Amino acid sequence: MNYLFFSLALALVPMRIAFVGDSITASHYPEIAAKMLDTKLYRYAEKGADTKRVSKLLDKALRIKPTHVVLFVGINDCSKSKRPDPYAIFDRIARMVSRVLDAVAVPVVKSLHQTPGHHGIAGEC
Repeated sequence: MNYLFFSLALALVPMRIAFVGDSITASHYPEIAAKMLDTKLYRYAEKGADTKRVSKLLDKALRIKPTHVVLFVGINDCSKSKRPDPYAIFDRIARMVSRVLDAVAVPVVKSLHQTPGHHGIAGEC
C-alpha cells in the first residue's frame, strides 16, 4: 500500500475514532480524547475484557469503518492468570493491529504488559 496516499486520504476524511478495550476504555478518557479532537466517540469496551474478548469487540468496531482505532489491552490477561503467556498476548495484539491496518485505519495501542524480549519494563505480567 502506498503510505503517502493513505496519509493524504486520512487527512481528507473526517476522523472516526473507535476506542476498543477493557474497563479503562469504558472509563472517561475516551470522552476527553474525542472532545479534544472534536470527533464523535465510538466505544467498544467491557469490564474485565482480555485480549481474546477485545479481539471480538474489534470486529464490531471495524464495522463502522473507523479512521483510527485506539486499543487498550493486556492488563486483564495479566490479572486473570497466575502464569500469563506474554508471547500469546503479544501475538493477539499484533493480530489486532494487522486487522486495523487491513481495514485502512490507524492503530494506536496502549498495553500495560511487557512485550517479549524486553525485560524490566513497568507493567510486566
